Amino acid sequence: MKNDIANDDTLTKDEKAEQSAKVDADKEAGEKAIDGAKDADGINQALNDGKAKIDSDHVPGKSVADQKETAKANLDGEATKVKNDIANDDTLTKDEKAEQSAKVDADKEAGEKAIDGAKDADGINQALNDGKAKIDSDHVPGKSVADQKETAKANLDGEATKVKNDIANDDTLTKDEKAEQSAKVDADKEAGEKAIDGAKDADGINQALNDGKAKIDSDHVPGKSVADQKETAKANLDGEATKVKNDIANDDTLTKDEKAEQSAKVDADKEAGEKAIDGAKDADGINQALNDGKAKIDSDHVPGKSVADQKEAAKANLDDEATKVKNDIANDDTLTKDEKAEQS
Repeated sequence: MKNDIANDDTLTKDEKAEQSAKVDADKEAGEKAIDGAKDADGINQALNDGKAKIDSDHVPGKSVADQKETAKANLDGEATKVKNDIANDDTLTKDEKAEQSAKVDADKEAGEKAIDGAKDADGINQALNDGKAKIDSDHVPGKSVADQKETAKANLDGEATKVKNDIANDDTLTKDEKAEQSAKVDADKEAGEKAIDGAKDADGINQALNDGKAKIDSDHVPGKSVADQKETAKANLDGEATKVKNDIANDDTLTKDEKAEQSAKVDADKEAGEKAIDGAKDADGINQALNDGKAKIDSDHVPGKSVADQKEAAKANLDDEATKVKNDIANDDTLTKDEKAEQS
């Protein structure tokens, strides 16, 4: 009987040991009963009772086929549970969930094959336990949602710092443009942090982070190149010089010589302004050189007194000359009274 138990594939090692121990105990009890018998009938009764008890000690388990089906159902239940845990894990992204669930499916399949290949109850249990352990290990939670939020906000802060530094060092932007763009970065960083704080899971956190970074990146809008800005500024300066020279040329209060002198100053100041523009390092420097140049050119046009005032002054000058000459005639002893009257 102990040999039957030992060769019974439906029993585990522990079950075989337990049943064999019962056989040994019942054998010992049977022997005592035989020793205590008083006659042939007593001996036969003790023998038959002992054999019946020993025979009952061998209790086969469910068939190996049934145990395999039970084990596979158990393994499937574990896989379903773990996949559900993965699906409901807010610390994992959609891609991470898909990857871990795929591992569960693969390990479940491998576990089923191991169960099918088992020869006995112990082999089935070993394959089941190994399969469940592997499936359980496939679910690897990410960092806590709170930790992921902190990491995302630190990432967003780093992006904001980088972009603000790029803005600050952008020679194509003026001081005011830099301030305006940096303010936008600050506002978008704050909005991004709020979105991250409001996220429910890893995917939401990542989406809020990516959206925030994209918005912050878009806040830096470089101006035209420094070279282009210089060309534009020089064209602007040239236009101002042309206008002022035209104003000088058409200024009736100026003499020809004054017009020439003032126009020459315009040309000189335009040239100086162009040099200042060419020497500028950034947008603010270009604008400063342009504004200074335009102011200097504008100051070169200095209108004279009004034509009416000049006429009055000329007539007064002429009257003074007439008075002087008439006085000279009156005091000229070489002239007769009639000649003086005629010349006056």
